[in-house]
Amino acid sequence: MTWVNAVIQGLLLGGQYALIACGLSLTFGVMRIVNLAHGDLAVCGAYLGLVLSSALGVPVWYLLPVLLPAAFAVGLALQALLFGRALRHGVLAPVLVTFGLSVMIENLLQVAATSDPRGLNGGALVLASFRIGSHTG
Repeated sequence: MTWVNAVIQGLLLGGQYALIACGLSLTFGVMRIVNLAHGDLAVCGAYLGLVLSSALGVPVWYLLPVLLPAAFAVGLALQALLFGRALRHGVLAPVLVTFGLSVMIENLLQVAATSDPRGLNGGALVLASFRIGSHTG
């Protein structure tokens, strides 16, 4: 049944890529800006969830009501301070601003968080599983 696992993992990864593409498409459609820092901002949100989850000792799911408004506030600040100003200066300026923001975020995270792998506390969801089909071995 390894092919079933591969199909399910492929569908889940494809769904993740589709969500990322929808975010980029929505940003371009509404704001007319290609946000090259889109993924880096998502990593910042995940790292903030990791830090808070580890510090408070609770699963990350409990922190979503805190993290989502915080992410909204950061997005609002970026729009007011960087993206709005860059959009007034032509087509190339927003691309350069988001590229610079991406490089800055990556380097700050590299210094602050290092590149050591970490995991989020997912609570009972971490150990949850179910079998599809019968296992013959």
